[in-house]
Amino acid sequence: ASWSREATRRPPVDNPRLNTQRRLDRIKSLAANPSVEPGQPQTDITGTMVDAIGLLLAFIVILIASIVFAYFSAVGQIQAAVGIVLGPIAISLGFSSYTRNYFMRWLDWMIHSGMYVVMVAVLVKLVGANIANAVSKATPASGATVTGAYAFDLAVFVLLLAFEIPKLAGMFGSGAGATGTGALKLAKSFIP
Repeated sequence: ASWSREATRRPPVDNPRLNTQRRLDRIKSLAANPSVEPGQPQTDITGTMVDAIGLLLAFIVILIASIVFAYFSAVGQIQAAVGIVLGPIAISLGFSSYTRNYFMRWLDWMIHSGMYVVMVAVLVKLVGANIANAVSKATPASGATVTGAYAFDLAVFVLLLAFEIPKLAGMFGSGAGATGTGALKLAKSFIP
């Protein structure tokens, strides 16, 4: 019987502990010797941090803009609710030529309040889709640092656009007149 050790040797088994130890040893060796290996890309930590700060600022500005969008959407819904409650009275006032003016004001109110919700939905759809598209196109062309600044610029644009919702909603009827300036005056009172 020819018996050899080579014939009875089992194939090597992957030992998870051994693999983990090899990985840890590799990390320790890289930490001890921070030089970049050939073929490995270098990381620009300064550019990455600038990009991260720009993206964080863009996130904060977009967060504020989303609060403004939600505020104007809620204002439109509350105005519509008040208009619906007063609707039967306003409609009955429309039958007389003496009180028809009250009906027309109510109708303007209802159109204006409905346009708040419509304008918020339109702006969110248009601007939201375009921002994602613009940032994804700018990233490969410009690099990380410019992408953070570009996202911040777009976020400021969205915030400024959010304050134009009352003006845009007033294009069909200007009966509601809620402009959001009460919230802005309150915010200015907190700024020294």
